[in-house]
Amino acid sequence: MAAAEEWLTEAASVLDLTGTPAQLQELHALQAHLAFTQGRLEDAALLSRTVLSEEDLRLPYRDRVRLSVLDGRLAIPAGRVEEGVAALQQLARQATQSRHVGPAAHVWQAPATALAACTTPPGRPPAQLAPAGRADRGPSAGWALAPAERTASQIAEGSRDDDGWRALMEPARRAA
Repeated sequence: MAAAEEWLTEAASVLDLTGTPAQLQELHALQAHLAFTQGRLEDAALLSRTVLSEEDLRLPYRDRVRLSVLDGRLAIPAGRVEEGVAALQQLARQATQSRHVGPAAHVWQAPATALAACTTPPGRPPAQLAPAGRADRGPSAGWALAPAERTASQIAEGSRDDDGWRALMEPARRAA
């Protein structure tokens, strides 16, 4: 992670002087992801919101989806659980309807990961996502991780389980 931070710092010094708007947006998106990874959630939120609110957003589709997922995930630990999950659901529907299976799978997994991180007791590592068809990694892994375990055909068809989403959100609502 230190190498990524060093590289982005060097790139920022050059791109601030000579970078195109698209390159600057990509840089700020990468900085937002790095800040999130480092646990600097406020910095990540500021960077992601700044890029996403630009009038002339030039990020490629996948990068835009990933940054929007990050923005939705950041709303959850900030106490805006319903807003974050609703944003992630909307992104998942859009990615599914556009038949972008890779981004759609990433988006469907995001709420499960974000909510698991918010509801994990201190001192205990977050639960690992069970692979599709394996719900033996915890007492509630079978239903709580259902949105993350969608098959490509389910994603392409746009199927989703509203009860699963409600069940997934409930522990985070109580924690917030």
